[in-house]
Amino acid sequence: MLFYYSSQNRVSYQLSVISYQLSVISQGESISKAIDNWPIL
Repeated sequence: MLFYYSSQNRVSYQLSVISYQLSVISQGESISKAIDNWPIL
């Protein structure tokens, strides 16, 4: 039971890390797009 809980905890931790990295990547892409569009504005 303890091993099952720790494995579930580890999976949820990895998922949270992946979602955090994806949000950072999407923010970086939006910032780079804004910088690329700056001369047009």
